[in-house]
Amino acid sequence: MSNRQKFTMLAYGLTAFTLGILWSLGYIGLPLSLLIGTAVVVGTEWLMNIAEH
Repeated sequence: MSNRQKFTMLAYGLTAFTLGILWSLGYIGLPLSLLIGTAVVVGTEWLMNIAEH
């Protein structure tokens, strides 16, 4: 597994964990949680794509 794959897995894992905690404690709603999660995934992929070139 490359460093890029390790980083993205770690980033997605931490994002999912954090959003799950915030949602379960009632700080954010489920739609907002899904929107933030999607934005993080798209943003991370975009940044990794730029970093590779």
